[in-house]
Amino acid sequence: NLHQVDEQKVSGNDKAGTPAAVELNENDMYKDPVLIYREGRALFQNNCVGCHGHNGCGNVPRSTNFTDSGWQENNSDGGIYSSIYNGKGIGNGGGVMPAYYNQLSPQQIKYLISYLRAFKGRSCNGLP
Repeated sequence: NLHQVDEQKVSGNDKAGTPAAVELNENDMYKDPVLIYREGRALFQNNCVGCHGHNGCGNVPRSTNFTDSGWQENNSDGGIYSSIYNGKGIGNGGGVMPAYYNQLSPQQIKYLISYLRAFKGRSCNGLP
């Protein structure tokens, strides 16, 4: 069951598809970036490490390496949101990733995206 995610609303992308950051609503989000990071890290540890590893480098075939600068630059927050929300199947060019729309709130997905961005440029030997 795929659920449509309007990337325009989620990420603030313009019609040309320019990547934009997920908007963090101050009324809904923690104001302290450290708390956002900690919440994202906890969600990553509980939901993602089985395939992506503690270091974000991917520990199963075809899983995304979040430390890869090219991946970070070529994937908008809205696209990442959609992948987490809907999951990814073989037909999408990746491995099988479950959909999290029924397990994570939109808020939690945004925390997770913030944490994934912290992997950019890191080595596969450490945590962000």
